[in-house]
Amino acid sequence: MRFDKVDQFGNTLVSIFQRVTLFSIAFASVFAAVHEVGEIYARGNVTVQDLLLMFIFLEIIAMVGIYFNTSRMPVRFVMYIAIAAMTRYLADVASSHGDPVHILLGSATILLLSCSVLIVKYSSSKYPPGEE
Repeated sequence: MRFDKVDQFGNTLVSIFQRVTLFSIAFASVFAAVHEVGEIYARGNVTVQDLLLMFIFLEIIAMVGIYFNTSRMPVRFVMYIAIAAMTRYLADVASSHGDPVHILLGSATILLLSCSVLIVKYSSSKYPPGEE
């Protein structure tokens, strides 16, 4: 009872911090994407790694947008970003004739992340949020 105002003030501070941080993440992602497009233009060619990096920026911005609209952090989007990042890493390792062990471990990581996405998707459909 006595701490209602303190709780409300704390919740307001957390909400402000979340919004400022989300705007910062979105701004940094847009800035990085524009910078990457400039580098691609200056180089004169596009690689698979460039496309995957742009996809990562897109997923980050989509994740921020979803959080603003629903106030929920989409865990699957974080996994999609991790899958894209690992794919980008594997493309880099494979193009430089890297160690087969790294390729195998990277592939196993992508498989594990993909299985995790399936588990999260299944569990969220079977047990929707808000039901207890």
